[in-house]
Amino acid sequence: MNESFEVVILDVAKNDLLQVVGSFEMRAKSLTDIESSGEFGGCNASGFSGALSCVMSKCEGDFCVTAKFHDLEVFKGVVLSVVLFRVIKYCDNFDVELFFYDSDVNDVGMAMRGMQAYIADLASKFQVGEFYGGMEPAVDIQTRYFTNESFGPLGIY
Repeated sequence: MNESFEVVILDVAKNDLLQVVGSFEMRAKSLTDIESSGEFGGCNASGFSGALSCVMSKCEGDFCVTAKFHDLEVFKGVVLSVVLFRVIKYCDNFDVELFFYDSDVNDVGMAMRGMQAYIADLASKFQVGEFYGGMEPAVDIQTRYFTNESFGPLGIY
């Protein structure tokens, strides 16, 4: 049975959202299955960032935009073969979420360390709230590899 993992970046500033998302998008070899709960028809959008920008310009309410990122390099030499990438807008907050299975990576611990380092670097450049990663549901502190720059119960290396 495959275990599922998630990484969550909470409260990304609206002005920084496209740059944060774009930084992940540039690290993926390809994207498929871009979908949205909000309107993005009629836009000449390219890629996930383009679709997200279009939805943000057309939708004043809450929305969710998803895609599959393929061969996402989360850190030097650490590649996740398939990642479900999701941006959620609710009550004027923006969260970025990544989901993957252990079968899509050689070493989950290494992938989580890479994610933690990469997102910590993003957090130093952009306005984001808390970020964490762990086994799903990572909202449960006991299943976390990390919370911000601290190790969680599963992240003692």
